Amino acid sequence: MKKIFSSVLALTVICGGIAPFAAELPEISLTADAADAVETGKLGDNITYTLDSEGNLTISGTGETYNYNYEAPSPLKQDERIKSVIIKGDVTSIGDDAFYGCTSLESIKIPDSVTSIGRGAFMDCANLSSVIIPDSVTNIGSGAFFRTKWFNDETNKTPLFVINGILIDGTKCSGDVVIPESVTSIGNLAFDKCKSIESITVLNPKCEIYDQADTIYNAYDENGNQTYNGIIKGYDNSTAQVYAEKYKYKFESLGPAPESGDLNSDGKIDANDATLVLVNYSLLSTGEKMQLTESQQKAADVNGDGKIDSSDATTILQYYSYLSTGGKDSFADFMASQK
Repeated sequence: MKKIFSSVLALTVICGGIAPFAAELPEISLTADAADAVETGKLGDNITYTLDSEGNLTISGTGETYNYNYEAPSPLKQDERIKSVIIKGDVTSIGDDAFYGCTSLESIKIPDSVTSIGRGAFMDCANLSSVIIPDSVTNIGSGAFFRTKWFNDETNKTPLFVINGILIDGTKCSGDVVIPESVTSIGNLAFDKCKSIESITVLNPKCEIYDQADTIYNAYDENGNQTYNGIIKGYDNSTAQVYAEKYKYKFESLGPAPESGDLNSDGKIDANDATLVLVNYSLLSTGEKMQLTESQQKAADVNGDGKIDSSDATTILQYYSYLSTGGKDSFADFMASQK
C-alpha cells in the first residue's frame, strides 16, 4: 500500500498538482478484518466450536456436549488461548471437564437452554471471576467450579453455597448445620473432609443426596475408607434416612414429615394455621422465643425462604380462600401454580 501511495503521489506531482487528480481517485476505506478462526472442532454429535485469533470461543448446535475425563481429555483442556465463551443455538449441557484448566477464561454466561453442567466442567479455570447460571440449570456436577476465583469468592460469603436449590459446597460449615427445605439436592463432595461438623439436619424429606459415601464425610475408618462420625437428622422415611442407613452413619429422626402449611397437624390448612404463623412472627418481632417445634417451623415456612413471617400467613390464607370457593388442588400444586 505504501508503494502504491508513493507512486500515486509522484504521478500527481508530475501532472501538476494533487487537487485535479484527487477528484478522480476512487474512495478507499481501510477497515480491520474480523478476527480469523484459528481452530474448529466438535464438542458433541451436533455441536461445534470455533476459536478465533482474539481468544473468543463460539459454541453452536443442539443437544448435549460430550463428557471428557483424564483418559479422554477435552480438545479445549488447559487451552490458555480461550478468553471468552459464547454459547449459541440449543445446547442443553456442558460436559464433564469440558473447560478444565482454561486459566485465561474470565467470565461465562450460560444460556437458559442449558440444564446440566458436568463434573469439573470449569475446574481450575483460576481467573474465572464472573459466572451467570440461569434457573434452567437443575444439575451441577461435583467440582464443576472448584478452584476458580468465582467459586472461592462465593464460598467466602456463605458456608452453604447453593445454586438453584443445589447445594454445591458446605465444606466451610461447622457445629450444627441445618440444610433448609429449599435445597432440593446435595452434590458429591458437598461436605468433603468437614472435620468440625457435628450434625447435619436435612429439612427437605425428598432432598436428593448424591449416592456416595464421600458426599458427607469427616473421617476415615480403620480400613482407610471415608466415613462420617457425626449425626444426620431428617424425617422418617426421608432420603436423609435412606442415605445414612446405607452408609451406616448415625441417623436421628425428626418424626413424620409435616405437610407444608398444616402447623397444627389436624389434616387441614386453614385460618388456624395462619394464626399460629402470625402469633409466632409477632413473638420473633418483639425479641421473644418462638413457640413452634422444629417440625412446625418447617410447615410454617411455606415459601421456603428460611423465614417465618406475614407472607407465609398470607399464602396460607390465600389457599384457605381457594378451598372455600371450591378449589381442589393440593397445597403443593397450589403453590406451584402461584410461581
